[in-house]
Amino acid sequence: MASEAEKAWKRRNLAKGESALESLVAWDYRVVQFSEYHFRVNERLDVWPSSKKWFDTKTGRKGDYEELVSFVKGYLK
Repeated sequence: MASEAEKAWKRRNLAKGESALESLVAWDYRVVQFSEYHFRVNERLDVWPSSKKWFDTKTGRKGDYEELVSFVKGYLK
């Protein structure tokens, strides 16, 4: 079970991620929310801001990212 510190870390990451996703929408990326923690960008890239994980639905590749907007812009260019 997650400790209070881990839960607080995930909440902070989620808040930062939601702000980053709003920025992506402003840059004309399409963002769909599947759950509180799961989003899809441009019908291809699944991201989980609370854990900073990603999954490419087209290629099956997955991994971690540091900063969401820079990652998405670089990955989906």
